[in-house]
Amino acid sequence: MHIKANPVIIELGMPLNPLLSMKYSYLLFFIFGINALFAQGSLQFSDEAYMNADQQLYFSTNPESTGLAGSNQIWDFSYLEKENEVKSYLHPLNKREWALAFPDANLIIEENDLLFFIRADRSTLSEYGYLKGERLMVYDQPIVRFPFPFEFESSIEGDYSGVRYYRQERKMSGRYKSEADGYGTLILPGDKVYENVIRVRFSKSLDNNLSEEVIYRWYKATNAPVLRSPLLTIFTREELGEKQITGGAFIAAEEPITIEGRSTENDPIDAGQKKERGGFYQYNISPNPFSEFALIEYTIPVAGKVTIQSFDNNGRLLQTLLEEHQSAGNHTLKLSSTGVFVQHIRILVDDQFIASKKVFQIDSF
Repeated sequence: MHIKANPVIIELGMPLNPLLSMKYSYLLFFIFGINALFAQGSLQFSDEAYMNADQQLYFSTNPESTGLAGSNQIWDFSYLEKENEVKSYLHPLNKREWALAFPDANLIIEENDLLFFIRADRSTLSEYGYLKGERLMVYDQPIVRFPFPFEFESSIEGDYSGVRYYRQERKMSGRYKSEADGYGTLILPGDKVYENVIRVRFSKSLDNNLSEEVIYRWYKATNAPVLRSPLLTIFTREELGEKQITGGAFIAAEEPITIEGRSTENDPIDAGQKKERGGFYQYNISPNPFSEFALIEYTIPVAGKVTIQSFDNNGRLLQTLLEEHQSAGNHTLKLSSTGVFVQHIRILVDDQFIASKKVFQIDSF
């Protein structure tokens, strides 16, 4: 097992990933948390951080891409539509039959007909197996998801091995890697903006297999005492550098449900009307879709440097439409036809992200 750590430290909720195995790959959002020590900029696991019988609600969705890695990213998923509901539950591992099969595990994650057996302690978070229907996977060399503390730009990788029981025993082994590969701002449906977000990329492959299953998860970095669920998760398969979204994606409900009815999530920012320095930023683009041109309208409460940029679906900069100092008040900017079907128009004031809107360009109405 190899661990790499860099000196830039941020705070995040610990992700717990599912077994990534063929078509049985599915959602796994662990519910227990960590103590986040914001002043020290470090994450420390606490035995009392999780709550027995917690549950978290998610919505399935279908993204177009996973966005880019790196610092100061803006991941714009405002276009996603919430679909079916999925709930995740956390239980202590106290049934005797499971304790015999997984003597080193201490927690169970339940999602629909899936059970995941994990161990969480002060030093690591590890996966020891799973059960789906009649298929049982037991790792003799578990997957270590995270060491604690885990930092931005850190990574951990190693080998795993075990036996899958279904009709007959089958030995399985491979490699895994977890890395905090991105940091920035996440935009979700309803123009909900989460700043200080970390993205964690988890990959897992079988021996003698050219493809690997990859999960991307976005976590809010905050000084809240307990952090739990990822805000967004996307499942992909990558082979020879080609990426394909295979298992869809899941958006967390804004408020996790606990046995005591408590919520640990902070309210996100409404990107359409962001309060700042005694006023509101207003931002709109119309018509949308447009053919020849659209009008960008925005209001800033105080004077400042305004930057308006256009990005594609993968988060790559297409062009900078405006970058100048402007007075407080109402402003407009003409967006001309560029031949790009989908653009994300972002506005920043004094280099602070304000909002992003998805715009469609068509030849004619």
